[in-house]
Amino acid sequence: MSTIDPSLQRYRTMRRHFEKLPADRDGTRMNTQLMEVPEEKGHFTFNCRTDNNPDTQDFMDFSSDQRKGHSKLETFVEMPGVTRGFFFPKKDNATLIHLSRDINHLPTGGYSLANVALKQIDLVTGELLSESKGDKAVLEAQKLQKQVRSRLHSIEPKGMEMEQENWLLS
Repeated sequence: MSTIDPSLQRYRTMRRHFEKLPADRDGTRMNTQLMEVPEEKGHFTFNCRTDNNPDTQDFMDFSSDQRKGHSKLETFVEMPGVTRGFFFPKKDNATLIHLSRDINHLPTGGYSLANVALKQIDLVTGELLSESKGDKAVLEAQKLQKQVRSRLHSIEPKGMEMEQENWLLS
């Protein structure tokens, strides 16, 4: 018997908070401004998007532990299952990507990342599929960015390109 990963429990809690927003006729919820969540001591950043369609990606960014020059950012991405095989197609379970990191803004401009962690969890079973930390998590997040329709990392300092310096740990 496998246990449900804590990141999945965190996602479900955060999703319940986000689902307080009204949905449009397609069942999509989207915030166009910061959405405070006092119970969690933080807020959803703008442009989070969820719906009830299992074939689309759901994306939520949550920022907490905000102090001058520091914040903790969590990104949750619900990825639809992929159909594999030509003759005998089989659809994989949907997965959850949970990327968490501490962002420290530098007085000279820019920022550094610390405590970077990336998890992939099976949404049906709650089983942890993969977990990485530090530099390895940063590199895996860069690779995943090509599959995710929203930015996994929303801060882009002036003069820095995401593919170059933006993801590097200081």
